[in-house]
Amino acid sequence: MIHLTMSLCFVVLAAHLFKMQVLDHAHYLAQSESNRIRPVILEAPRGLIYDRRGEELVTNRLNFDCYIIPAEAGEYLRDALVMLSGILGTPEAELRQVYEKRKDRSDRAVLLAEDITKERAIRIEEEASRISGVFVKTRPVRDYLLGPSAAHVIGYIGAIGSDEYRQMRDYGYILRDWVGRDGVERSYDSYLRGRHGASQFESDSRGRLLRVLSIREREQGHAVTLTIDARLQKELYKLLDGHRGAAAVMELENGGLLALASAPSYDPNIFVRPAENRKRIREVLSDRKRPLSDRAIGAEYPPGSTFKIVTSTAALASGSISGGTQFFCTGVFYIGNFKFPCWKHSGHGIQDVRDALAHSCNVFFYQAGLKSGVERLSRMARKFGLGEATDIDLPYEKDGLVPDAGWKKRVMHEKWYTGETAHLAIGQGFLLATPLQMLRAAAVVATGGKVLRPYVVSRIDRVEISPRKSRHFSVDEGTLALVREGLARAVGSDSGTGQNARVEGLKICGKTGTAQVARQEDHAWFVGYAPERDPKAAVVVFLENGGHGGGDGARIAGELFRSMKAKGYLDE
Repeated sequence: MIHLTMSLCFVVLAAHLFKMQVLDHAHYLAQSESNRIRPVILEAPRGLIYDRRGEELVTNRLNFDCYIIPAEAGEYLRDALVMLSGILGTPEAELRQVYEKRKDRSDRAVLLAEDITKERAIRIEEEASRISGVFVKTRPVRDYLLGPSAAHVIGYIGAIGSDEYRQMRDYGYILRDWVGRDGVERSYDSYLRGRHGASQFESDSRGRLLRVLSIREREQGHAVTLTIDARLQKELYKLLDGHRGAAAVMELENGGLLALASAPSYDPNIFVRPAENRKRIREVLSDRKRPLSDRAIGAEYPPGSTFKIVTSTAALASGSISGGTQFFCTGVFYIGNFKFPCWKHSGHGIQDVRDALAHSCNVFFYQAGLKSGVERLSRMARKFGLGEATDIDLPYEKDGLVPDAGWKKRVMHEKWYTGETAHLAIGQGFLLATPLQMLRAAAVVATGGKVLRPYVVSRIDRVEISPRKSRHFSVDEGTLALVREGLARAVGSDSGTGQNARVEGLKICGKTGTAQVARQEDHAWFVGYAPERDPKAAVVVFLENGGHGGGDGARIAGELFRSMKAKGYLDE
């Protein structure tokens, strides 16, 4: 009986060995290879970003991340966590929590700690030889050298979400990828992201590297060069310090932006290290001042008196007024029983269109607007590029709004009133524009009817990007000459509202604006260009609740013109 039992046991054992070694050979071989051969993704560094002079704006630095492979750590997992806790200075319980949260059913490596110091990475590698499954992997991460100064132009990157990954995996993205979230990083993500590499290495039972089996080199993303001048960009951001608002400088030859800033801003580097910057990220996301909002292109405001550039052009071009037309300003204008005030309560007296632009006389433009009519005003506004996105190569741009009788009937189911035409003529009422749109409107006058398409990227690697085609609209040169003269007087004359923008040795044309806001302080505007003859660059300054446009708005614009002159951008 004993011999029979032992014989049956040997038969069962032999059958099991046969099944494992012959019938299930492929399965166990694959499982063995999986344990022995480790694939590693070699993440590609993103392309660098430069300013127009070749100064680095965004670079990559080497990041060290600590991983653990569950299958290799096995029963020594607690020993591994204790060892890492001592090196990283992180409680074992916290590391255990991270491990449990991030592990899945596969044997894939679990990321325990991101962006550790080089010294700690070396210590972990030294200790890893004693405990299976622990290793350090390098990863290139972004370093935004201008910090908050250029955050809204350059943007930032963030880890890809699961929903995004499902949509983008067919384009070569992996679950651990970082993608552009705003600015150039988002608009040019497909160029900036590189091509990941991969390697397979053989390890022993303790996870130690034996030999590299294969490797596919990673490829860095394309370098991107901007039209931005880093020196001017930093100066512009500093000028906006303490304000909520935006400002921009645009070349008039082709629409390239020399500087573009929004305030308040944020440091994009905090998003590179989300784990250690959770508090700062929460503060940015919850800040009522909206530092993430790009007020230059992504916020809409009533343009106030800067819109009088459009009103004067519409009235002159349609023949509603001429250069010799004069209106008398007593400080108030009546439409029926309704009073429409001028900002100067004592009145400006007799004004022609040049005087009215220089003094920003509301009473003159109420009457010029009424003579033109809402349809002519709105049609001219659209010719100037208002009511539509400028098509800048940055994300999240707003369209603005140019109202007319048809729009009000369609949206509000009400008729258009005469008083609303008067409000439109001075840039109030339903009219909305972004600062970049008003910059482009000033450029229309400077360039003789050219509606530029602003852009911020000039080159990808060594390939020049052709400036985006502008469009032209026909406007009588005599009309533009009158408007230009009024804008020159606004800055150059002793009674002009833009005197604070003056720069010695430079003739500047400009228009101030003070946009009224219900139950809040007025918004301050300034738009202009220089030099008066053969203009080279245009400027916009917008200060949210910044008061009178002739104050800080004009002063900041003057500082910008002064800086551009010193840097050789405004040579006549």
